[in-house]
Amino acid sequence: ILLMMEYKKISVNACDPLGVACRIEIENFFEDDEVWKELVDAMESENGQGVLVIKGLDLSPNELEQLLHKIGKAMNADPLKYDRWPGQSKNIEECPYLALLGNYVARKDNDLGVKCKKGQGIAEFKPATNKISEWHTDGSFLASPKQAIALYAPYNIKDALPLEGGETRFASCVRGLRLLSPELRAKACKTSAVHSWETFMRFLEARDPSRPKVTAEDVAKKPDQTWPLVRNCTTTAGGISQECLYLNPKNTKRLIYKDNENAIPTEIPKDFIDELAQYVLDSGVYAHKWEAGDFVIWNNSKLLHAASPFDHTKYQRLLFRCEFKGKEVQAPLPKYIPCTVESVAWGYLSRERKPVLSVQSGDVVTVDTVSGSESVLPINFDTEWNIPPELKLIHNHVSDRLGPHILTGPIAIQRADPSRHCLQIDILDIKLRSDWSWTFSPSRTGGALGTQANGIEFDVPRHTRLEPGAGWAKPSWGGVLDIAPFFGVLGVAPPQYLPARVSSIPPSEVYGGNLDLKMLTAGSTLYLPIHSDKVLLYIGDGHARQGDGECCGTALETALQGTFRLSLIAIPPSFNHRARAETNDSLITIGIVEHEEQTFETAAQRAISSMLDWLCLELRPNLNRTDAYCLISVAGDIRVTQLVNSPTRGTHLVLPKRVLPPLIPSS
Repeated sequence: ILLMMEYKKISVNACDPLGVACRIEIENFFEDDEVWKELVDAMESENGQGVLVIKGLDLSPNELEQLLHKIGKAMNADPLKYDRWPGQSKNIEECPYLALLGNYVARKDNDLGVKCKKGQGIAEFKPATNKISEWHTDGSFLASPKQAIALYAPYNIKDALPLEGGETRFASCVRGLRLLSPELRAKACKTSAVHSWETFMRFLEARDPSRPKVTAEDVAKKPDQTWPLVRNCTTTAGGISQECLYLNPKNTKRLIYKDNENAIPTEIPKDFIDELAQYVLDSGVYAHKWEAGDFVIWNNSKLLHAASPFDHTKYQRLLFRCEFKGKEVQAPLPKYIPCTVESVAWGYLSRERKPVLSVQSGDVVTVDTVSGSESVLPINFDTEWNIPPELKLIHNHVSDRLGPHILTGPIAIQRADPSRHCLQIDILDIKLRSDWSWTFSPSRTGGALGTQANGIEFDVPRHTRLEPGAGWAKPSWGGVLDIAPFFGVLGVAPPQYLPARVSSIPPSEVYGGNLDLKMLTAGSTLYLPIHSDKVLLYIGDGHARQGDGECCGTALETALQGTFRLSLIAIPPSFNHRARAETNDSLITIGIVEHEEQTFETAAQRAISSMLDWLCLELRPNLNRTDAYCLISVAGDIRVTQLVNSPTRGTHLVLPKRVLPPLIPSS
């Protein structure tokens, strides 16, 4: 969450729970606009946590305002002059962008540029508690909530900070959203909150009876605002867009749930806000312990913050505060790629193909896919089966074919850096687009039994009736099968040491592709290495159901629609540039070998090695490799992923999350 910078030395340290270590040498600290662009980029770097701390600044109020305008320019968000309401601090002479927080008492007449008498309280003081209702985002009751907030502890008043308590705590609503189950996320996406300035003021008045009361006239000037619980937020520099929760337990008046566009809105209990806020806190909290000269700025659109309590009879606390202009809150709208002659790549992944869509990291994309060549269409397909109309157009007009899979894409993701990023694909939803599927054993390979197998008809499709609403399938050979749809191909452009265009048939640890990993259903997440500053993601090979290994060579092949959240994240320390995945319940590592002389044993060894690294270098750093190896042996399952795409062989290792030992913080 935090990047911490020491003034002049400017050493940047990673801090829990996430961050990236780097070093920036800075000269002309105030004058150089590029310096502030670098600092803002650092504030939003890697996983986009959005907090920056600069230590050791000795600034007057006027110099502090100069600093704020420099940062505002880098963020494309101007500082705001204070709109003072009852209970806020007094004006600071000739500094309209600053306010004072805390229980500080003036130590002389006109202290800190405020017209006051010695001994008079001159800052806004809000006694804090450790309740979840303390966590908030500033100004959510405004038509344009604030983009960023900055605090500064004056360098020359070193005894106006508590020795115990008084920290400012931060938690990421981006990461909190990612912790939600698919069901909870769906509920949040369908819910809006009414944010009320009056509710906020009454909250403060109830906690501090001495606080000045707002009037009906005051309230009329700040009408309620209704915002979605899941929003698009942008970095402070206006760059990467991400989905995040938008919560304010402190001033939520009521919650409105609407199941779909045609449904009647209903009010639901406000406890849901506290439940979501707890997920945000569970994703990691950074508590900043203040020292004189600390300057802290954060992205207010995607972080919750709260002060921790302190003994205000024993200590004083003083901070300067500034706000930065924001924009109206917008709900995320999924971007959509239909399946057309122009949007499909038949049987290949290429790093030279022009993107059909370009998105920002964190965007949600809905993608249509189709499946199968002319030879797999059922008899009487025009009357008895639901065939996506674009499938015949693609058959008639797409002649550039390499492998059998009709892939949609590629999708470019802006500002990708292969040296720093990998791709996180959150699979949010998968729907059937057709009422039938096809299965056969291709004469090209004969599946696992080979082309000499006795009694096997090759290239003769079997058609299965799909019942999407009921969730089952009726194959031609009889019986009933449950539906568990997933995409067999999820892959990015190949690296430079491979041909620019590769067949969609063989999968790869380094770019994904035809993984045929049946656990990648809705609610799962796939992580892939990337090799291009555009990423170039291809999606296809829809399966209504498949067994591990896909032994005859095909599954219940069908047309699917998928909705994905595509995020660039920092390369984890244990990643090793190999594809891996997780579900709500399990960790999944993948081992793939690509040469005739390599065996399933080698593939399994690669999956095991990747799981050991994931556990010992990242998830449970206090677990030694011997114990982790034993854990995998007694609780993990090694399964066949790739059996039929010879010479490629693949396995995946599945480890239930519930068997992981407790996380013991390191000293």
